[in-house]
Amino acid sequence: MKSKEALFIIDSPFQALCAFDAIFHYGISEAHFAIQEDDVVAEKTLPLICQKGKVHILKKEKAEISTMKWVKRTRDALPKTFHTVFIGDYYSYWQYLVASFATNFKAEMIYLDDGNSTLSIIPPESRTRGFGRGKLWFGILDFYNNVRFIKKHLYTIFDLGDHCPIPYTYHDFSALTEKNIKSCTKKGVYVIGINSEKVVLRNSTYKNYLLQLNAWINKNFASEPVYFCPHRMDPTDFKPLIKQLDWKLFHTQNSVEIDFFRQGIMPLLIIGFGSTALYTLKKMYPNSDVKTVSMDFEDEELNVCYQAIEVHYRKQGIETLTLSFTKM
Repeated sequence: MKSKEALFIIDSPFQALCAFDAIFHYGISEAHFAIQEDDVVAEKTLPLICQKGKVHILKKEKAEISTMKWVKRTRDALPKTFHTVFIGDYYSYWQYLVASFATNFKAEMIYLDDGNSTLSIIPPESRTRGFGRGKLWFGILDFYNNVRFIKKHLYTIFDLGDHCPIPYTYHDFSALTEKNIKSCTKKGVYVIGINSEKVVLRNSTYKNYLLQLNAWINKNFASEPVYFCPHRMDPTDFKPLIKQLDWKLFHTQNSVEIDFFRQGIMPLLIIGFGSTALYTLKKMYPNSDVKTVSMDFEDEELNVCYQAIEVHYRKQGIETLTLSFTKM
């Protein structure tokens, strides 16, 4: 890569985490970050990205403003066009739109990971990008970038084998692994939560899963303190339940991966419900035990998706735990 200057278009703490590793891997000396205004999740990245480079706040696209006017406004908000642009989410229409007009001729676009959605690029799901107006724009932008000889690449924590539609580089968060953490004593059980408002379970509830998980932990890790890390977007008040289970709340300030690293945490066991954090934490803590709880959703397509995730996780040393409880 000739240029050491790059633009990173992101909208979540996890994308920021991937960006930091990419800065280390590609040797980026001057990083620019673009996020959208009034984006609560993206704004959580500000304390992090401000330390890594220059931040540019972009206005959101609005229905009353034409797409091309929004593109011009966005382009004017950036200091220049770039030879290298990193896109936080392969499936993000707005990120791809910004990247397409922020790149030079024969530039390079490098996609980062946005959680498990990266696995949707390959079979059996092979999900297409966009729908309706967004799908149309993806097609137009693909043509626009092809005639400008834009090179596309994926920088991912997932080993996608031979099925990835674009070239990719596999990485393991080498800049954030346990060898760089001072603590060497593994201690504590950390339960990684999901956004319970977004899932509908068959014959049970998220609370019931947590109750049964607690019974399993008491049987197998009775002497260890248990910390619950609720999903940052879950509005549920877990304090009464956590008090009932005698767990401790661990509220993340940025992302669970970054907070663990900054606080020098070395978990004995990390357990969750199929979230990307389990995969990234296994990369960061290869010597810690990491498990994912098998869940039964009402949505059969979601079940298929999660089963594919479990298969992929098992290849990385993440065991699947099936809880046993009476149907409700």
